[in-house]
Amino acid sequence: MKEERLDLVNINDEVVGNATREDIYGENLKYYRIVKGIIRTSDGKILLPKRSKYKRVFPNCYDISLSGHVDKGETYEGALRRELSEELGIKDAKYKQIAYLTPEQLNSNYFIKLFMVDYDGKVRVDENEVESANYVELDTLKKMIDERPSGFKEDFLFLLKMVNLHQIDKDIQR
Repeated sequence: MKEERLDLVNINDEVVGNATREDIYGENLKYYRIVKGIIRTSDGKILLPKRSKYKRVFPNCYDISLSGHVDKGETYEGALRRELSEELGIKDAKYKQIAYLTPEQLNSNYFIKLFMVDYDGKVRVDENEVESANYVELDTLKKMIDERPSGFKEDFLFLLKMVNLHQIDKDIQR
Protein backbone atom coordinates (compact mmCIF):
# COMPACT_ATOMS: atom_id res chain seq x y z
CA MET A 1 0.00 0.00 0.00
CA LYS A 2 1.23 3.47 -0.91
CA GLU A 3 2.44 5.62 1.99
CA GLU A 4 -0.06 8.41 2.64
CA ARG A 5 1.61 11.82 2.52
CA LEU A 6 -0.10 15.03 3.55
CA ASP A 7 0.84 18.64 2.91
CA LEU A 8 2.10 20.56 5.91
CA VAL A 9 0.85 24.14 5.94
CA ASN A 10 1.64 27.29 7.90
CA ILE A 11 -0.82 29.23 10.05
CA ASN A 12 -2.06 30.93 6.83
CA ASP A 13 -2.88 27.52 5.29
CA GLU A 14 -0.05 27.82 2.75
CA VAL A 15 1.88 24.66 1.85
CA VAL A 16 5.35 24.59 3.41
CA GLY A 17 6.25 20.89 3.10
CA ASN A 18 4.83 17.41 3.53
CA ALA A 19 5.07 14.40 5.80
CA THR A 20 3.58 10.97 6.23
CA ARG A 21 0.30 10.73 8.09
CA GLU A 22 2.07 8.50 10.60
CA ASP A 23 4.75 11.15 11.27
CA ILE A 24 2.17 13.95 11.51
CA TYR A 25 0.24 12.12 14.22
CA GLY A 26 3.26 10.51 15.88
CA GLU A 27 5.23 13.73 16.14
CA ASN A 28 2.20 16.03 16.56
CA LEU A 29 3.28 18.12 13.57
CA LYS A 30 1.56 21.39 12.68
CA TYR A 31 -0.45 22.05 10.47
CA TYR A 32 -2.37 19.90 7.99
CA ARG A 33 -5.74 19.90 6.21
CA ILE A 34 -8.96 17.96 6.60
CA VAL A 35 -12.09 17.96 4.47
CA LYS A 36 -15.54 17.09 5.81
CA GLY A 37 -18.92 16.81 4.17
CA ILE A 38 -22.56 16.64 5.18
CA ILE A 39 -24.48 14.55 2.63
CA ARG A 40 -28.02 15.91 2.19
CA THR A 41 -30.89 14.63 0.06
CA SER A 42 -33.27 16.90 -1.84
CA ASP A 43 -35.94 16.24 0.81
CA GLY A 44 -33.58 17.47 3.54
CA LYS A 45 -32.38 14.23 5.12
CA ILE A 46 -28.79 13.95 6.32
CA LEU A 47 -26.61 10.85 5.91
CA LEU A 48 -25.65 9.79 9.44
CA PRO A 49 -23.04 7.03 9.69
CA LYS A 50 -22.37 5.13 12.91
CA ARG A 51 -18.72 4.24 13.40
CA SER A 52 -17.72 0.61 13.80
CA LYS A 53 -17.31 -0.80 17.31
CA TYR A 54 -13.76 -1.69 16.25
CA LYS A 55 -12.68 1.93 15.67
CA ARG A 56 -9.88 2.99 18.02
CA VAL A 57 -11.35 6.47 18.50
CA PHE A 58 -15.07 7.04 19.18
CA PRO A 59 -16.27 3.49 18.53
CA ASN A 60 -20.07 3.11 18.09
CA CYS A 61 -20.51 6.87 17.76
CA TYR A 62 -22.41 8.77 15.11
CA ASP A 63 -20.22 10.89 12.89
CA ILE A 64 -20.34 13.40 10.07
CA SER A 65 -21.27 11.95 6.66
CA LEU A 66 -17.75 12.20 5.25
CA SER A 67 -14.28 13.04 6.54
CA GLY A 68 -10.77 12.68 5.17
CA HIS A 69 -7.29 14.12 4.96
CA VAL A 70 -6.20 16.35 2.10
CA ASP A 71 -3.31 14.50 0.44
CA LYS A 72 -0.02 16.01 -0.71
CA GLY A 73 -0.61 18.30 -3.71
CA GLU A 74 -4.38 18.02 -3.44
CA THR A 75 -6.93 20.82 -2.98
CA TYR A 76 -9.73 20.64 -0.43
CA GLU A 77 -12.21 20.22 -3.29
CA GLY A 78 -10.11 17.47 -4.88
CA ALA A 79 -9.96 15.65 -1.54
CA LEU A 80 -13.74 15.98 -1.18
CA ARG A 81 -14.34 14.45 -4.62
CA ARG A 82 -11.84 11.63 -3.92
CA GLU A 83 -13.34 10.84 -0.51
CA LEU A 84 -16.89 10.89 -1.93
CA SER A 85 -15.84 8.33 -4.52
CA GLU A 86 -13.64 6.15 -2.29
CA GLU A 87 -15.72 6.16 0.90
CA LEU A 88 -19.28 6.36 -0.42
CA GLY A 89 -19.17 5.46 -4.11
CA ILE A 90 -20.48 8.91 -5.09
CA LYS A 91 -19.18 10.04 -8.48
CA ASP A 92 -21.38 13.04 -9.28
CA ALA A 93 -22.72 15.37 -6.63
CA LYS A 94 -23.22 19.09 -6.25
CA TYR A 95 -21.47 20.63 -3.28
CA LYS A 96 -20.68 23.97 -1.71
CA GLN A 97 -18.36 25.05 1.04
CA ILE A 98 -20.26 26.03 4.18
CA ALA A 99 -17.43 26.54 6.68
CA TYR A 100 -13.69 27.09 6.90
CA LEU A 101 -12.19 26.51 10.32
CA THR A 102 -8.69 27.28 11.52
CA PRO A 103 -6.55 25.45 14.08
CA GLU A 104 -7.18 28.31 16.50
CA GLN A 105 -10.96 27.88 16.21
CA LEU A 106 -10.64 24.12 16.50
CA ASN A 107 -7.95 24.08 19.20
CA SER A 108 -6.11 21.60 16.96
CA ASN A 109 -3.28 21.08 14.47
CA TYR A 110 -5.44 21.19 11.37
CA PHE A 111 -7.64 23.30 9.13
CA ILE A 112 -11.08 22.08 8.03
CA LYS A 113 -13.19 22.97 5.03
CA LEU A 114 -16.74 21.72 5.52
CA PHE A 115 -18.98 21.14 2.51
CA MET A 116 -22.69 20.55 2.03
CA VAL A 117 -23.09 17.80 -0.56
CA ASP A 118 -26.45 17.42 -2.32
CA TYR A 119 -26.99 13.80 -3.36
CA ASP A 120 -30.04 11.56 -3.82
CA GLY A 121 -28.44 8.33 -5.04
CA LYS A 122 -27.34 5.21 -3.24
CA VAL A 123 -24.19 5.16 -1.12
CA ARG A 124 -21.92 2.29 -0.18
CA VAL A 125 -19.97 2.17 3.06
CA ASP A 126 -16.96 0.20 4.23
CA GLU A 127 -18.34 -2.20 6.83
CA ASN A 128 -14.94 -2.27 8.58
CA GLU A 129 -15.22 1.47 9.21
CA VAL A 130 -18.96 2.01 9.54
CA GLU A 131 -21.54 -0.12 11.33
CA SER A 132 -24.48 1.57 9.61
CA ALA A 133 -25.36 4.66 7.61
CA ASN A 134 -28.91 5.96 7.44
CA TYR A 135 -30.60 9.10 6.22
CA VAL A 136 -32.31 11.01 9.03
CA GLU A 137 -34.54 14.06 9.20
CA LEU A 138 -32.95 17.12 10.82
CA ASP A 139 -35.55 17.06 13.62
CA THR A 140 -34.63 13.43 14.34
CA LEU A 141 -30.93 14.29 14.37
CA LYS A 142 -31.55 17.17 16.78
CA LYS A 143 -33.58 14.89 19.06
CA MET A 144 -30.87 12.20 19.00
CA ILE A 145 -28.24 14.77 19.96
CA ASP A 146 -30.40 16.21 22.77
CA GLU A 147 -31.13 12.74 24.18
CA ARG A 148 -27.61 11.33 24.00
CA PRO A 149 -24.82 13.72 22.99
CA SER A 150 -22.22 11.19 24.14
CA GLY A 151 -23.32 8.98 21.24
CA PHE A 152 -21.78 11.44 18.75
CA LYS A 153 -18.19 12.10 17.82
CA GLU A 154 -17.21 15.36 19.55
CA ASP A 155 -15.96 17.18 16.46
CA PHE A 156 -19.22 16.41 14.65
CA LEU A 157 -21.19 18.14 17.42
CA PHE A 158 -18.78 21.08 17.31
CA LEU A 159 -19.15 21.41 13.53
CA LEU A 160 -22.93 21.26 13.72
CA LYS A 161 -22.90 24.11 16.25
CA MET A 162 -20.57 26.11 14.02
CA VAL A 163 -22.78 25.80 10.92
CA ASN A 164 -26.06 25.95 12.81
CA LEU A 165 -28.64 23.32 11.90
CA HIS A 166 -31.25 26.04 11.46
CA GLN A 167 -29.18 27.53 8.64
CA ILE A 168 -29.09 24.11 6.99
CA ASP A 169 -32.90 24.04 7.30
CA LYS A 170 -33.10 27.43 5.52
CA ASP A 171 -30.73 26.27 2.77
CA ILE A 172 -32.89 23.20 2.14
CA GLN A 173 -36.03 25.32 1.79
CA ARG A 174 -34.51 27.64 -0.82
